[in-house]
Amino acid sequence: MDRTASGHVVEDKRTLDDVAIEAYAEQVRTQGWVVIEDGIDLDLVDAISDDLLRLEHDLGIVPADNLFEGRRTTRIYNLLIHGRLYERIPVHPDVLPIVENLVDRNWIR
Repeated sequence: MDRTASGHVVEDKRTLDDVAIEAYAEQVRTQGWVVIEDGIDLDLVDAISDDLLRLEHDLGIVPADNLFEGRRTTRIYNLLIHGRLYERIPVHPDVLPIVENLVDRNWIR
């Protein structure tokens, strides 16, 4: 749970049932990726967006000068080292069960 810049408390909640989790996991198995529609609370999306802009500014992040990374794309690598906000993403209650469906349940412990 974190607070957004506006002071709202953002708490991660599971919104997917077991059937949806299995369906999303199957999509990952068959196509290699999945979009979890409405999987993240909009306050959390806003908090991440605001903080990414802060990181871009504070770290002096600019687009790379190569085609591989994209000349108009800003990239911040290893977001997990930048705080709890980013640590929440891979263990989000709507993400982790899908991952655990694909790998051993004890992979993260």
